[in-house]
Formats: sequence, structure tokens, C-alpha cells
Amino acid sequence: MIKKMGLTAAFVLALVTPAYPADDHSQAKSGSSIVYAAKYKGVEEIKKCIAAGADVNELSENGRSALIEAAVREDTESVKLLLDSGADVKLRDRSGETVLMLAVFKGNMEIIKMLVEKGADVNAKDNDNETALINSINFRENIEVIEYLLAKGAEINAKDNFGQTALSVAAGEGISTITRLLVEKGADINHRDNKGVTPLMRAAGNQKEETLLILLGKLAGKDIDARDNNGKTALLYAIEDGFTAGVKALLAQKADPNAADSSGQTALQYAEIRAKDNAGIIDLLKTAGAK
Repeated sequence: MIKKMGLTAAFVLALVTPAYPADDHSQAKSGSSIVYAAKYKGVEEIKKCIAAGADVNELSENGRSALIEAAVREDTESVKLLLDSGADVKLRDRSGETVLMLAVFKGNMEIIKMLVEKGADVNAKDNDNETALINSINFRENIEVIEYLLAKGAEINAKDNFGQTALSVAAGEGISTITRLLVEKGADINHRDNKGVTPLMRAAGNQKEETLLILLGKLAGKDIDARDNNGKTALLYAIEDGFTAGVKALLAQKADPNAADSSGQTALQYAEIRAKDNAGIIDLLKTAGAK
């Protein structure tokens, strides 16, 4: 089974790490209180800081700017004030996250649009090489955000450190609406990640039937027997996870019932040894001509 993609450590830390030590709520370590004001107070306190000459782009100890804190807090009024006061949308925290990436996690379209209109880079990558588009699928599954990012030029086939694209993630998570959208927008359906795994394999290995059918419909029988770095096909992934409906769908699209991985283990052997529902799957394979 291909494990469901989870939150990266860097991204989780970027969202939950406080800007200051818990016992220091008086001011930022750098001597400015504007980041603290954005994180804990709000627009009126930020106004006072700006009037007193605070640097709107000052960073906290973990690289957070006032703009980042306001966006994470979903404080639209403070975000607008900071942007109008010259806050830099391209600053990053220690995890490499930009304010847009963190805003995408929250899914606040008003803030996302303000940031992009002020020049936020929709294709910027964090320390894990994840883009705002990939993050939007990983953590929010908000189709409105995804459509907006794509309309603003987000690279649909951008890859993270694992070689996974937005479609890789959507297929593995079984998010059929987003999978369909990405396919319609031209995502590479045959893309292979660093392990050679395709979106079809991810859907097959995680028992995502609707997503699998969307991908099969687009493939129309082509590349259905593509292999990962270990020689496994989508059919072998489905068999391994006891995904009977997936096995049936793949065989209906002429997946090779005699496919074998790099070790020589055949589809039938996978079913006999590994499949959870091996009786039903074995019957399907034999009917399709497996030996």
C-alpha cells in the first residue's frame, strides 16, 4: 500500500511554532513588537507600531514576518494594512514557507488574492520543494484555491523532493474532484516520482476507486502497464492492497494479468501471497488469463 501523504514536518512547524518564547509576550527579541502585534493583537496595535517607526519586514526568531503572522491568523484587515505599508510578500520563514503558502493552508481566498496581486510568487518552493499548489492539495483540498492558483500561472507539474506533483498527491489521496480538474488542466498523467510511481499506481495502491476510474478514462488503455522502480504495475499495487474493484477495473482496461515485478513475482503470486481478498482477486485474474 502506498501510504497517504501527510503533513511535512517543516510545514507543521511553520504553522504551529510560536513567534516568541511562551514567557516573552512583551516584544520581539529583536526589539520590535510589530510581529507580536500581528500574531496576538491585531490591526490597531500594528498601526501603533508603524506610527512608531517599526520595520514592517522585521522577522521574529523563527523567520516570521508580521505579514506571515497576520495571514496565518486570517486577519484580513491587518494583512491589507501591512501590504499597503510595504510588507514584502516574498519573505520566507525558516522552513522556506512564504506567506502565500501559509495562506493557502488556511484557504482564505481574500487574503490569497491580495498576496498574489501584490506579487506573491505562486511557484515559489519551500525547503521540501513543495509549491503553494501542492500544499493546497496536501492540506486544504480547496478546489477554489487550486483553480485560482492555476489561473495565476501555478506550474501544474512542479515536483517536490519526492518527485511528486500535485496530481500524484491528489491521486494518492483519492480526491476525485481535484484529480479530474488537474487532468483537465493538462497535468502529466504518466508522471513518475522518484520511485517511479505514477498517479495511477498511487490510486490503485490506496483503494481510490473513483480516482482510479478517472485516470483510466484518460489513459484509455495506454501506459496502463507502466512499471515503477521495482517493476510493479498499477495492477500489482491493486492486488497487493486487496483492491478488488481496482483489479476488476484495471483488467477491464486490458492490464496485463501476467505482469511480474523485478523479482519475477507474478500478479497471480501477489494475489496468492499478499492480497487481502485473494479468492475474489484470483478468480478475476484467472478469468483474464493469468497463469
